[in-house]
Amino acid sequence: MLKKVWVFMISLVLVFSLVPRSHASGMGENHYTNKINIRYSIQDHKYIDLYNSEISNLDNNQIKIKVKTVTSSKVETIKMDVYLEKWNGSSWIQISSWDGSKSNTNSFEKIIYYSGTANSKYRVKTTHTVNHNGYTESGTSVSSSIIIR
Repeated sequence: MLKKVWVFMISLVLVFSLVPRSHASGMGENHYTNKINIRYSIQDHKYIDLYNSEISNLDNNQIKIKVKTVTSSKVETIKMDVYLEKWNGSSWIQISSWDGSKSNTNSFEKIIYYSGTANSKYRVKTTHTVNHNGYTESGTSVSSSIIIR
């Protein structure tokens, strides 16, 4: 019986530790954050361990975009093609793009600032590409959307 009680208590602790603080703290309160972080952990890639795209809403219609690629070991090149997309009411339209690369590294992060339009919905789509010893692999991350208020 004591063992079942301990298992139940540990289960409760684990469940409540997974609930976001914004939901755990409020009795009917609405808490919103402006940062959306989507991470993918890749099991089927030879070199890519992790890639992600983040988008956040700053003051004065400013958007911060942060993208990152991490590999399991140092590779010849990590390249990222970053696309900012805007919702037009029926589909996502690419409105801007950037790219960048880094050589002889196992990690590459890029931060971009963009001036958005109030009452518009945005997301980021990134293609992460790794080249090493004649081998190329890639993955795509897509952030959740934000609305500029």
